[in-house]
Amino acid sequence: MQEFNQQSSHSDSQPRLVHQELHDYQNKGLIWYGCNSQAELKRVPSAFPELDKALQGGWPTQGIIELKTPLGIGEFRLVTPFLSYQQAQGKVVLVAPPFQINAEFLMANDIKPEQLLLLNTYQETEALWATEQCLSSGCCSTVVIWQEQLSIKQIRRFMLACEQGGATLIIMRHPYRTPALFSLPSTVSLTLKACGLGISVKVDKQKGGQATDFFVVNMSERWPELSITKTQVAPTHTNIVPFPKAVSQ
Repeated sequence: MQEFNQQSSHSDSQPRLVHQELHDYQNKGLIWYGCNSQAELKRVPSAFPELDKALQGGWPTQGIIELKTPLGIGEFRLVTPFLSYQQAQGKVVLVAPPFQINAEFLMANDIKPEQLLLLNTYQETEALWATEQCLSSGCCSTVVIWQEQLSIKQIRRFMLACEQGGATLIIMRHPYRTPALFSLPSTVSLTLKACGLGISVKVDKQKGGQATDFFVVNMSERWPELSITKTQVAPTHTNIVPFPKAVSQ
């Protein structure tokens, strides 16, 4: 009888321990309940119908957006319509971008240079500190950073800063330079690949939605000079690099 009571007590404690562990993970932002999260997110159309359909209406206006992408395949163009919208809510901040920012490109894509703050700080500790301060300030709507390695603790700090300042953080990182099993506790996580018509996108996870296979986001109408089809031949004398060539350079 005593042995039976011990086994019964042990079996009763297991569900409580599992529930407590799940609760702890949720508090850390590592998991969420899909059925309860849809209404919590305000979304903004991305200007690309295929992406809006996959993201349940568009980009979230608060939280962390993770883009696992090689550089120069059109990843920044994918978020320029979102940045254009967000600048009306507060300054857009680019922290240590790995390329030169062209004011003409910004204005051509409805991004006002006076509403953009460029922080060329390439020391990792300074970049992470500046990112957190901008997110929590309340005067910055969106911060974009390029970082390969981020700890769960640092991401948790960013999540709290996003909540405090009502801001969005976009993290760009290379998909092949981070451990395959390491997944950031982000609101939306996408993997991007080069594509002739624009960019190929896979939704790895999203709060309030489902993962997807790769699909094509067509940028040929918005930027026809940068897209090529199978029947076209890339020009040999030009300073414009088509999307499919950018990934190989």
